[in-house]
Amino acid sequence: MEVGEQASSLPIFGVVDFLATTNQILDYGLPMVQIIGEVSSFKINQDKFIFFDLKEEASLVNCFMMRFKLRQSITDGMKVIITGKPNLTRMGKFSITVESVKPFGQGELKKQRDLLFEKLKNEGLFDEARKRALPRLPERIGVISSTGAAGYQDFLKIINERWSGLELVVRSTLVQGDSAADEMIEALDELNQMDLDVIVMIRGGGSRDDLACFDDERLARAIDESYLPVATGIGHEIDISLADLVADFRAATPSHLAQAIVPSKKTVLDSLEHGLKYIQADLVQACDRQLDWIDQCHLEALQALFDKFDQTESRVLEMARVLKALNPQRVLERGYAIVRGIVAQQQLIEIELKDKIIAAEVKEIYDKK
Repeated sequence: MEVGEQASSLPIFGVVDFLATTNQILDYGLPMVQIIGEVSSFKINQDKFIFFDLKEEASLVNCFMMRFKLRQSITDGMKVIITGKPNLTRMGKFSITVESVKPFGQGELKKQRDLLFEKLKNEGLFDEARKRALPRLPERIGVISSTGAAGYQDFLKIINERWSGLELVVRSTLVQGDSAADEMIEALDELNQMDLDVIVMIRGGGSRDDLACFDDERLARAIDESYLPVATGIGHEIDISLADLVADFRAATPSHLAQAIVPSKKTVLDSLEHGLKYIQADLVQACDRQLDWIDQCHLEALQALFDKFDQTESRVLEMARVLKALNPQRVLERGYAIVRGIVAQQQLIEIELKDKIIAAEVKEIYDKK
């Protein structure tokens, strides 16, 4: 009886109800936890599901997460901090459904960044051949930045000083923290739907941790897949993020980016003035060459006309000589006579000499022997 009474005072569950009740207790008592540990048995199934263990000394906990939620490259032996929800599976296995995982500690952050760097480099995302040239003078610029930050203000000031009247389409986002990368990706997608010439990403200086969001894998891929060219001005000159390496153009700082993306109006005007002087000089030289050519053509035409005149004059003189030689009067002067009329017996004929004309009658005609 004592055993039965003791047993009857305990709750009795079916397996399904027990798992559901336990998960309810976990939902209420530990809806979300953060755990620090060392990654082991890391694997990806079907490029969708990630499984790994988080261990410390002889203890471990099973972890599961969706592939698209992994923002950094991790590997076995890396120390990380996970954020997730504890639960019992239908098979009664305790695990953590992971929402996010990040390297824990400076050494691990560097290790994770190095892994991701090699991964993206091997895929060719940093290749110079993939980078597009920025427009020489953009008219509409998409800007992704925190509008309250000093870096954005510096960029805006220099842009207006160098070339006023440009249209800036600004999307203010976080540029630091866990949700910053997602906000910048969303801004990139939105700006890519607009009629813009270029997109710039701006962030002033900060610590390595402050700039960690620009080493996010999804952000790097979003920049690489951008329809519009992307230029970055992030941190200081020594700060080079993965976003910088993937972008079409990287400037050392927001101020340098403003100087690089639009020319100085004075520089452009000076260049135009310089160019106009060259054009003017070229036009003068071209006109001089044309005038020289016209003069040369005129001289050649005159010479051709004179040559033609000389040739015609020579032919006329030659023809005159021939005509003179064929002149009947010249024949008479040489002692010959010209006979006119019908040469037949008893016909009257006229005989022209050099200085006389004789009327005669034909008496006899005989063949010449």
